[in-house]
Amino acid sequence: MRILILHAGGLGDLVLTAGFVERLRLQHEASHITLVCRDEYAGICELYPAPPDRIITTTVNPYAWAAPCDELAASVRPLLAKIEAEAFDLFYSAEHRATWLGPIVAARARAAGSVISNMPSAQRWFVVSMLRRLGLHAVKLRHVASQPGEHELVRYERLAGASGAGLFPKWKVSKGNADDAADVLASNGWEAGRFVACFPFGDAGTTFKRWPGERFLAVLEAAYARFALPVLALGAHDERTELDEFVSALSARGVAAATFAGTKDDIPLVGALLRASLAFIGNDTGLAHLAAAYGVPGVTIFGGGTWPAYAPWNAASVGLVAPLPCFGCYWDCAFGRGLCVEHVDVESAYAALGDVIALADDVPRTIALERGTPGERELIGLAAGRYAQAQEDRNARLTSILRLQDVLERGIRLRSARRTSTEVRLIPEAGGG
Repeated sequence: MRILILHAGGLGDLVLTAGFVERLRLQHEASHITLVCRDEYAGICELYPAPPDRIITTTVNPYAWAAPCDELAASVRPLLAKIEAEAFDLFYSAEHRATWLGPIVAARARAAGSVISNMPSAQRWFVVSMLRRLGLHAVKLRHVASQPGEHELVRYERLAGASGAGLFPKWKVSKGNADDAADVLASNGWEAGRFVACFPFGDAGTTFKRWPGERFLAVLEAAYARFALPVLALGAHDERTELDEFVSALSARGVAAATFAGTKDDIPLVGALLRASLAFIGNDTGLAHLAAAYGVPGVTIFGGGTWPAYAPWNAASVGLVAPLPCFGCYWDCAFGRGLCVEHVDVESAYAALGDVIALADDVPRTIALERGTPGERELIGLAAGRYAQAQEDRNARLTSILRLQDVLERGIRLRSARRTSTEVRLIPEAGGG
């Protein structure tokens, strides 16, 4: 059984995909699994307890494109060429919210069975245009939609046909990565199990998902006064300046702290550093799921964009969330700022971090913080509803405009091709009159 999985999501999505790969192996004996993912996150796959048999990477980020075009088609062709070389029995577009790329890969894979989840209807015209540009024909897709309030791990169970399995493999750190992590800690005079990891940034494209940095500083200052645990601020290489400024602010408050800003090649080392930490606190990013995969307890600040699809799932982890009527916005925020994230207070975060450091619980839990008066919540709900309606109308109009542009471009190309064909026929043959 040859299985192809596409996951074009981020780091945290690929962490959770490890369990999906494991489920498919249990469901299909003697299977050969190929995983397609974005190049910048592929390093996570080598950490899987049971990795795919083959990993195909792509530089295409399908979420970054608003309209089909020839440039996009050209960027997708190298990926399709890698897929065409194999024959597949099953194809899964495994993203939480599928994009146009899923049906395109399915069309090239031509598997006997193809499954996709949660593709917005507005993407369908995008798919039709891209299929035409790439010379492909659509294939039949079985849609498996997320259920209200469903966690991604549960969705993966249903997607794999292994409902109730509850499987998530235990991750380990290789000796080489553990040694490298020990060297990083030693350079700061620290020991494994005697520091707190913090990721105060992440998701630069949607900064309103971030809890205010000043609040992280306040929590870590209080925790340092109580536990005397230094702080390792973790993030991506392009966040180094922000991380260094954050660490400088901690140092000014008397907190021992250091920075580690990794590149895509450092993902295994980042995993080892997280595994060596006593606990973590951070925004809802891929690092929170990576820490959870290694069994590290911690506190994650959540907003409402995709809640509760990525809620805490590791033992002794705590999620802080302030439910609002606008939850489920997929981070298309009506207010231009994360009110849901900002409603999480310092005191609650500090108390939760103290609990996980003391290992007060051995099961994941969510603390829902009720904020705002009934009147304020009603206004938020009304404003969000009006905004969502306006966005739906705007997207429908934009889709119509882009579809017309696509038709016009196609018409111009056909007319040009016919003119060229006519001109060729009018050229007399050599030796003719």
